[in-house]
Amino acid sequence: MASDSESTEIPPSDPATTCTDAPLSQKKLEQEYYNIQRGLTIMEEVTKTRAAGKKISVQWNKKGQAIKSAKFISYIGVVAKTTVPITQKSWRKVDQATKDIVWETVSSGFEIDESKKDFVLQKAGRALRSFRHFITQKYLKDPDAEFVAQVPPLLQPLVKQEDWDAFVVSRREKEFKELSAQNKKRVAKNEYPYRAGRLGYAGVEQKEVEAEGSDVTISRQRLWALARTNKDGVIDNPRVKEVAEKIDSLSQEVSQGKLPEHEDILARALGTPDHPGRVRGVGFGVTKKQYFGKIKKRTSASSSEVQELREEQAVMKQQLEAQAKLIDMLLKGQIPGRLLGDVSPSGKDSCTVPSDKIPEGENDCNCLADNPSRKVVATGRVYNIAGDTIHNLPLPPDCIRVSLLVAIDPKYPLPYPTDEMQTVGDALGSFVAWPSHLVMVGTPKPPKDPLPPKKKCLCLL
Repeated sequence: MASDSESTEIPPSDPATTCTDAPLSQKKLEQEYYNIQRGLTIMEEVTKTRAAGKKISVQWNKKGQAIKSAKFISYIGVVAKTTVPITQKSWRKVDQATKDIVWETVSSGFEIDESKKDFVLQKAGRALRSFRHFITQKYLKDPDAEFVAQVPPLLQPLVKQEDWDAFVVSRREKEFKELSAQNKKRVAKNEYPYRAGRLGYAGVEQKEVEAEGSDVTISRQRLWALARTNKDGVIDNPRVKEVAEKIDSLSQEVSQGKLPEHEDILARALGTPDHPGRVRGVGFGVTKKQYFGKIKKRTSASSSEVQELREEQAVMKQQLEAQAKLIDMLLKGQIPGRLLGDVSPSGKDSCTVPSDKIPEGENDCNCLADNPSRKVVATGRVYNIAGDTIHNLPLPPDCIRVSLLVAIDPKYPLPYPTDEMQTVGDALGSFVAWPSHLVMVGTPKPPKDPLPPKKKCLCLL
């Protein structure tokens, strides 16, 4: 059985990777360039190993993350890139049969069991997204800013000509240009940029464990800070330094007994809780349940954990109530569009609430379409919290954070889409930014006197 313990260090910069106008850092472009070259080489190596009836072993840490496994991670990427076309905009929209092919190909070359399938597929989705960004920044246009017609030589083993043609067309569209501009602005506002590169949180943790001893436990707040140091191990970003100092202060309070032993120090230092399904400061492949489930070995819960459980229960209750109401309305043949009173034909007298009139805290809400009909496209919960952010980034101007729970119009485009979420249906169970003037506070109410079928459309004209 072969071993995957190859170094993840990136070789010196290749002149061919130089990109004169790239929102992504030069280091990230070099990493992706190296990933492609290395991935193709590893594919040949894995094929030979598999032909000899062998598989390559993979090491995992206590959190279930692959460590010292550069070949494994690179192979996942190259399999995903050769299996899924670059024209696929979202990994969520890739059909299950294709995902199964990715999993079967990877598992046939490495010693991994079915429990690692989610890890492999999620990693494949990330690799595809990074690949699309890399192509857009590095190869889409020539030095004269003209779109490249033929597949570049480096990409020919991975990309078909017909897929390249379709990809170029999609990058010419106005919708893509607007989305790209929005994402650039949001990324530029990131106050706490990650700086550990290809190493990842798992790699940062492994280095610390090897330096201090195998029995050492590295807290996630420490990992978060270590992943934002420069090459000399120094925090030179003022905003990161401010949070690191808060972390030190809170850690001292815990050690002195002023705070509960299992207080969420990172969340308190940043001033914002983790988003559902994500755990900051631990890296890829670790869920909230996995991480916090391993440290809750005590007779009493901390205040932050109790609050977290209450919030999760409230979201579940709201989702069940909203779904029950909508099902009831559908069974009665009613259209869920007349909510909390009538919406006027012009939209001028609609029941939308300005952002400064939305009650502070968490409330039921309806999200309206940005068109004259002002129809309700989703229901959920609105969070009017001072200094709130969305996925650790500032909210867009005149927007508010909303958790979408029920999709009334799943195909309605999100006001601020991302690579993974482009429609209301994609964003169910997630937080999104929604224009404040298009958020209606309250829960759905069926109309008192349902109109006959022929007249239902008249109220929307």
